[in-house]
Amino acid sequence: MNKNFLESLEGLKKTTPVIVCGAARSGTRMMTDILNTHKNILIQEEMHANTIESYFNMLRNIDDVFDSYSERKGYQLDTHWNNSKHILSHVFFATAGKKKTTNNTKEITFHGIKTPGYERYFPELEDAFSHTPPIYIYIV
Repeated sequence: MNKNFLESLEGLKKTTPVIVCGAARSGTRMMTDILNTHKNILIQEEMHANTIESYFNMLRNIDDVFDSYSERKGYQLDTHWNNSKHILSHVFFATAGKKKTTNNTKEITFHGIKTPGYERYFPELEDAFSHTPPIYIYIV
């Protein structure tokens, strides 16, 4: 039986997001390297602030459209979207970094990004990963 695209990404629903953050030059790279030695953890490279801001703006815009149409129709239209937003966010983390996507054959149960200075995005990350809240590792 053929799976649809989302069913092929079903494993991402069980993947816990990990956000390694802290001030610049605080050791986020070293912590990422240490975490990536584990067989079930994959932390991607950081991305440009404009990239992650654009992504969160896109998510907000889609949420607003669903809210508008749901209000007009009188019932929620965004259940499937809300149940799949975290899958899109994992794919985004894996592909939108400054460097080539980490290629690995690990069985990943924890996946995330290294993002010095991105603690300002904690609310957006909480929204994107509402079904499986992120683990934050803050380097000081």
